[in-house]
Amino acid sequence: MLDLKKTAERYERELTDAIAPFWAEHAADPVHGGFYTNLCRGGAVFDPGKNVWMMWRDIYMFAKMCNVGFGKPEYARLAEQGFDFCVRHARGGDGRYRLYVAADGGEEGAGFPMFRAMADVYAAIACAELYRLNPKEEYRREGFSALRVYEESMRGGGSGKRFMPAGAKELGAYMHIVYAAAELLSACGDEDGYCSGLIREALAEIPRFRHPQLRRWLGMRGADGEFDLATSMGRMIATGHGFEVMWFAGYAAEIVGDAEFLKRIPAWTREVCGYAFDRKYGGLFSMQDALDLPCCMPGAGTKQWWTHTEALLGLAYSYKLTLDPWFLERFAEVDEWTWRNFRDPDFPEWFGAVAPGGEVLCDAKGTPAKAFFHLPRCLWFCAKWLREAAEMAEREKSEKKSGPAC
Repeated sequence: MLDLKKTAERYERELTDAIAPFWAEHAADPVHGGFYTNLCRGGAVFDPGKNVWMMWRDIYMFAKMCNVGFGKPEYARLAEQGFDFCVRHARGGDGRYRLYVAADGGEEGAGFPMFRAMADVYAAIACAELYRLNPKEEYRREGFSALRVYEESMRGGGSGKRFMPAGAKELGAYMHIVYAAAELLSACGDEDGYCSGLIREALAEIPRFRHPQLRRWLGMRGADGEFDLATSMGRMIATGHGFEVMWFAGYAAEIVGDAEFLKRIPAWTREVCGYAFDRKYGGLFSMQDALDLPCCMPGAGTKQWWTHTEALLGLAYSYKLTLDPWFLERFAEVDEWTWRNFRDPDFPEWFGAVAPGGEVLCDAKGTPAKAFFHLPRCLWFCAKWLREAAEMAEREKSEKKSGPAC
């Protein structure tokens, strides 16, 4: 059985000694501000353009480091200067954030324009964490503004993915909005019930992406709310989202006091495990077809770092909720494969993509989709929840020893 305290220490040590220093040293732009987001294996910049949704993730994580007791004065400064850069250079006249800016904050270039609205939702999450660090009204105001912009985009049809059918509902959109609203609510308070209303609406909508017969969480429902099992897009499963939505929604349910929703999380997490594991090569599938037909989605033939970090988070969260050893066993399985195949033995930070058997496919440490975010967030929250689970287990053991009160 995995030693909870030693595992928590390993996760915290990786975060504080390797991951955070790598990004502080190599990503921060001392000349223009903001963060370089495309980094080679050792940290050199291979493209000076800056992906805005990645910079907001960097801002969130540097602020988070300070808020959870692992910060340095440098991290607070980096978070605040990153905010200043994004607000000054990356926000358009319509209030929406660009996806990509040049190193000096100049006009948007080619970039990696897969998503239109993701910069806005991550701006909301980052501003909430910044407000925890330094409760300036500017951070609070910007966070709520960004969330409202994202909500407007979402209600216009998903989170702005170009390949989504018109009017389609997307699990990822509800997943992101429930987490952003929960972060703003917990950090900044509410605005006339806005955040709590969004959370309750999203918690009602999220279970509808679970196909009741297949018992799988699909990424999309049509404009009519029905599943489309006739097309590859309609059958798409992003495995990482299955785990991610569990702890996102659980976190939000805790904040608004929805105990009934929270009770359903462990059973749903078990269902995701039922189809996520690759029993041939180990690890987790990144993209799947709900009917196990050929999957032609981007990344389907690779193993992705973020899928595995979200699985670790989802499993640690359900273990904390239940202390059921089944979740800890699955956590240990993913932990072993993830640390063996994604962790770089020679340089800090982890690889982003490997082949099904674990061979490294891309040794870049920062990309248009990979920043100082999924991995450090996983390391921090997993360590936190494993420590909490250890304390709960010790308390239960002590109560059993003492016997019932007379």
